[in-house]
Amino acid sequence: MQKRMKLGIGIACAIAVVVVILLIKNFLPLLFMNPLETGYVADTNILSFKNGIGSLYFIEVDDEYILIDAGTDREEVEKLLIEYEIDPRQIRYVFLTHSDSDHVASLDLYENAEIYMSEDEVALLDGTSRRQLIFRNALPSGVKLEDITLLLDSQEVQIGAHTIQAVKTPGHTLGSMTFILDAKYMFTGDAFSLEKGEFKVHPFSMNAKESLESIEKIRQLYKEGMMIFTTHYGMDAR
Repeated sequence: MQKRMKLGIGIACAIAVVVVILLIKNFLPLLFMNPLETGYVADTNILSFKNGIGSLYFIEVDDEYILIDAGTDREEVEKLLIEYEIDPRQIRYVFLTHSDSDHVASLDLYENAEIYMSEDEVALLDGTSRRQLIFRNALPSGVKLEDITLLLDSQEVQIGAHTIQAVKTPGHTLGSMTFILDAKYMFTGDAFSLEKGEFKVHPFSMNAKESLESIEKIRQLYKEGMMIFTTHYGMDAR
């Protein structure tokens, strides 16, 4: 009996240790995320919406908008759209840096929008690959994978007088993508975290080696004067 009790206690302690490790791994990084606050970024036509522990970015082009990512809380995004007097139908283009749930939540609000995403991210949405051991990514109800325009590495999308260059920066997910607007603004999603101005592998990344390679790729693409916008760590102008 005593041996069984000791064995039971040992198993319980092991489970408790695993639970603590998982909690630290999955929740501690959230405490260090510092997204850009809601409002227009000075001297730009870029409007940031703080949504939970992340930001999504609206780029005003005449009477329409380009949107980078779609946030984590649909209802909160909808409230901010009303506050800033933006009709969801004015959102004509949505570029997804990747398909994690905190980047796609408000997608179904934009019925007039063309949605763009890396071709490599499809595997996380069609069941070919899983984001984690038991979890797979999914689009909001009503948004169909076949309606999304898939982008290649270095492909450019022309929107009026504006050019968006799509750059594959995998690691965080299979198809993570960075978007460069008019060679001035770089939207990196979760390609890296920022620690005291340094680029580090983002928490919850699927492949750390690929993340480091993507970080180096971003460094090579960076040009003096560019503004870098992340989802969870604000803006970096170096």
